[in-house]
Amino acid sequence: MAKTKLHYNLNRGGWSVTPPKSKVMPARTVHGTGVTIKQPSGKAFDECLSGSARAVFTWFKCDAVEIDGPSQRPAHAERLYFNPRRGDSFFHVVRDGQKVRVDSLVECWGEADRSMWGVVS
Repeated sequence: MAKTKLHYNLNRGGWSVTPPKSKVMPARTVHGTGVTIKQPSGKAFDECLSGSARAVFTWFKCDAVEIDGPSQRPAHAERLYFNPRRGDSFFHVVRDGQKVRVDSLVECWGEADRSMWGVVS
C-alpha cells in the first residue's frame, strides 16, 4: 500500500503533504498514523551539510494523514529533533540527556510552529 509523505517546507513555511499519485497539499498542522521516517542521506543531505541550498532529503511516510484537523496530541508524545546545521544526522528524541534515534512512530503531530511530536513505536 502506498503511503502519504509529509515534510516541513522551509521555503514556503508550513507542512507539505503528498498523497499517493496526487499533488502536494499545503497544511498548517498534520496528524499522521503508521509512520516511517525516511532518515537523511544522499547528495542533497551532503550539500546541505556543506552549506549549499536547502533541499528535501527526509520525510515522514504515513498510512493516513489528517490535515489541519482538531487532533489533540497526547501528553506522552515526545518532541522529535533534527537539525543538520547543529550536527544532527538523524531524527531523534532526547531521553535522560541522550539523543535516541527514531525510525518509526505510532502517530505523529506536525504543529504550526514547525515542531514534530510523536508516539515512538
